[in-house]
Amino acid sequence: YRNRMANDRLSRVIEMFKSRGNVADDVDGDVGETARGWLQRARLELAVLDPILAARQWRVAYNTAYDIYRHAAEAADLAGGFRILASPGAHAATFALASALMGDAGDVFAAVHASNITETRHRLEYLDVHRTDEVEEDDARWAAQLAERAIDDVSSFLALG
Repeated sequence: YRNRMANDRLSRVIEMFKSRGNVADDVDGDVGETARGWLQRARLELAVLDPILAARQWRVAYNTAYDIYRHAAEAADLAGGFRILASPGAHAATFALASALMGDAGDVFAAVHASNITETRHRLEYLDVHRTDEVEEDDARWAAQLAERAIDDVSSFLALG
């Protein structure tokens, strides 16, 4: 029953984001190798995050952590045979699809995490005179931990596939 629910959820997520023009299933080549390559990119980015944190560059650290988190999600999406298209809502599609694909393999891309990290990242990237474009140390460190966890969870997910 639980497996059927997970498959139903995945089907709904795929159809929703395909209909919005966010997701395609036309990935060519070795999707496993491509996914592992994308995850390796995220690992290399993670290696530069500690010096950014040590330099107390919270905004840069947060944005870097966000990119790492997104790249890990893209690795899961690629492993599932999907690619995210450049389109409005693409980042939301990236995280929702990764969450649905991974199912019980991890909750790192669950809506609560994805929306929290995305909301702050958007605040930092898109000017709104009514909100600050700065981030605190705790937030930057939380994002860094989430990014690291994303790499770990996706690594385990890819090992299962």
